[in-house]
Amino acid sequence: MLKVFVECAYNIPKTKLGKPDPIVTVSFRGEKKKTRSIDNELNPVWKELLEFDLKGIPLDFSSSLDIIVKDFETIGKDKLIGSTTISLKEFAGGAGRSLPFKGLALMSDKGQPTGASIDLMVSYEPPVSPNSNPSDPGGTNVPTEAGIHYCILNSK
Repeated sequence: MLKVFVECAYNIPKTKLGKPDPIVTVSFRGEKKKTRSIDNELNPVWKELLEFDLKGIPLDFSSSLDIIVKDFETIGKDKLIGSTTISLKEFAGGAGRSLPFKGLALMSDKGQPTGASIDLMVSYEPPVSPNSNPSDPGGTNVPTEAGIHYCILNSK
């Protein structure tokens, strides 16, 4: 199981019509999961858990997550605020663990920094192989953080 805890974003730029309604889409192996939108917010806090079933396939060194933040529109197409890609190579070939990804810069569709950032926590639990004994921990799993972190926003 791959779990992505979408914590918060900050310094999201204003739109021509005011403050955006940010929504996050996380893509992994062609599957997309979304958070709820947060109305009129430049520093949104989601604290939402998105889960991806690995379907028995462990992560490898080329595995990655695509993170896209958009301005939610009730009519028409959502507008891109920024995006980033996270390499999951730190999780490949290992035991289950959690890692924070803090202050990830969101880039425009032209690859330019938007000034906005996002905070995430990614947790990985490798699939159980058919030859393993689920009641035998094997001494490979290390206790991880609870996965609950609080965004510290610099509000003026």
